[in-house]
Amino acid sequence: MSNLHKHNILFEASEIETRNIMLEPYKFPYLQHLVSSITFFLEAIDLWSLNHTAPECNSVAEAIAQSVITGHRYQSYVAAKGPAWLSHITAGEAGV
Repeated sequence: MSNLHKHNILFEASEIETRNIMLEPYKFPYLQHLVSSITFFLEAIDLWSLNHTAPECNSVAEAIAQSVITGHRYQSYVAAKGPAWLSHITAGEAGV
């Protein structure tokens, strides 16, 4: 995120377990290495939060994640105003 010059980041997860793992990592020792890696990167962000969000309120993030996974798109196209196919989803979620 630092290369995007963003300093106040809000992360959202549809699975409550994601938030629980980050808040109480000692309860998930098998994920210790992953949580440590994530925490290391989060320390470079000035202000961040992780919130649980209902899946139906997170359709844009879901569409982006699916596009990244299925299309092997590992560069951030969201920082460049996003792809055209995303505009109808964001407009719909915004109620436009």
